[in-house]
Amino acid sequence: MGICTDNALTYLNDIGYNVVRVPRRGINPLDVLGRDGKSLERLGNLPQIWKSSEVIPQERSPEFAAAITGQKTNEMSISVGLKLLSGILGSLGAATPKLDFAFANANSVQFTFGDVTSRGVDAFSVGSYLGHGDLTGDGPIFERYFENDDAQTYIITEVLEAKSISVAAKDRRDGKIDIELPVIEQAVGAAIDVSSTSESSGGVTFSGTTPVVFGFKAFNIGFDGKWRMSGAAPGPGLAFGTEANPVMISNPGLLKI
Repeated sequence: MGICTDNALTYLNDIGYNVVRVPRRGINPLDVLGRDGKSLERLGNLPQIWKSSEVIPQERSPEFAAAITGQKTNEMSISVGLKLLSGILGSLGAATPKLDFAFANANSVQFTFGDVTSRGVDAFSVGSYLGHGDLTGDGPIFERYFENDDAQTYIITEVLEAKSISVAAKDRRDGKIDIELPVIEQAVGAAIDVSSTSESSGGVTFSGTTPVVFGFKAFNIGFDGKWRMSGAAPGPGLAFGTEANPVMISNPGLLKI
């Protein structure tokens, strides 16, 4: 059975979120993103680049996301899955994030996120803050992303984060592969707890003390005589790339107002 690796970019779209291809720390509500051509990068936090007569929107208290906890990715090819796993384990604090040796007989993997919480700000408050304010300055970055009709800017209003992720591997015949926990424990170090996944024979769960972000919601920022926000439908074009810094995959699905 063939594995569609594009599913790695869309598995959260049906529940209203975009995917972070390599879950990690450092992605937060009020982060401003800019796209010019094929790259979309983090420009800074909203209060850094915006002044307003309104109070800076306050982040809500983290909420347990019961409906999203246990959300599974689609099956991914082993090459794609191992890159994803390496990035996740590095963000969780693993001493050696690469575990290729433990999945030598695997053909595909599937991930499940546990202990999921959401952090966010009210979109209404963000829109009011933008509408009653303006950019804090000028210069190349402001000109490139806010005064260029070919560029788009976005703001993150909510993130999903998890403290644990489970991995289930299959061989070419769709048979589940048993993974040797002691070997993995020694490889990743004491910063991460490694345990057997009860719901899936042969699966393994990695747990850390600091959650990593794996999904988010974003709005488009535009200007038509006044700064405004418009909805940005979740899709593969707003999935974070694999680089260490927030970079998104280009897709001309959203336009500046």
